[in-house]
Amino acid sequence: MDYTVVGGTKGKGTGAGLPVSVVLLNRASRLYRNDVFRELDRLGFDSIVSIDEGADTRDVESLAGRYPRVRFLLLSEPTSVGERVNLGIRESAGPFVFVLWDDMRLSSQALSSRFFERLATQNILCTAPFVTATGGEAVPVAATPALHGSSLKVLNLPPAHDGARSLFPFDFCGIYSRERFVLTGGFDGSLGNPYWQKLDFGFRAWLWGEEIRLAQALKVNYVDQAPEENATPDDHYKWFWLKNLAPQFRGDSADMPSHRFWAYLRARRGGFFSAISEFRSAREWVRINRYRFRSDAASLVDLWEDEGP
Repeated sequence: MDYTVVGGTKGKGTGAGLPVSVVLLNRASRLYRNDVFRELDRLGFDSIVSIDEGADTRDVESLAGRYPRVRFLLLSEPTSVGERVNLGIRESAGPFVFVLWDDMRLSSQALSSRFFERLATQNILCTAPFVTATGGEAVPVAATPALHGSSLKVLNLPPAHDGARSLFPFDFCGIYSRERFVLTGGFDGSLGNPYWQKLDFGFRAWLWGEEIRLAQALKVNYVDQAPEENATPDDHYKWFWLKNLAPQFRGDSADMPSHRFWAYLRARRGGFFSAISEFRSAREWVRINRYRFRSDAASLVDLWEDEGP
């Protein structure tokens, strides 16, 4: 991925202010960009990485001069949201990275030293916020799994309580443990659909023993309409299915039984020989990562249902 860096520093991760870096993803009108950077700068984050896509970068030089802690990463070509998050976290410093969009506003009441002290002791991959829409109504951000045969259904529910589990961080927004994020491999750039990127990342994280939980003290609200998600199964779904729903956990590792191929062939569209090639590729991925697994999809959903949210 080719990009240009303008302004800022990478940050020292010293926690002189808040011990967290910010990755800002941009999709809103540029009219409000100055307000966003002013507020983030005022809150005292260790560093801010703003990821810009497209040729319109007219305001970047002036903003970089006004906000020296902001590093602008100017992408030379379109990339998926997950790839932008991967890049931003890689370019950040310090133990925690807060990913949010420029059409979100953060409640500064959440940013206390006590909150981050607790965050540091929880060993959680991602702490996701409670979210409200522009009218003040709560957004159902707790992604909850249910299996119907070999098919997965994800329900989006309001968080039941502080610390509620979620399959993935809604709209990619949350405070990620940088170390744990890197160890999970981040978001899969080959899955171009943002929904399947999130679901693949989150499901893999839970299967590998990581956790994604919602914190009531961390609150953001949209200044515009909350984005709609396209969860329609497409070509990207097949890779999610192969990597997350097909493996079976036995003893201390996972494998991909050969009989799973027939379920895959029935579920996908395309030719027989291309299905064999895809299945073999995914089976090799599972073999390489077999000892990373702590459960399989059926066990994860059963545990989720038994323990509640």
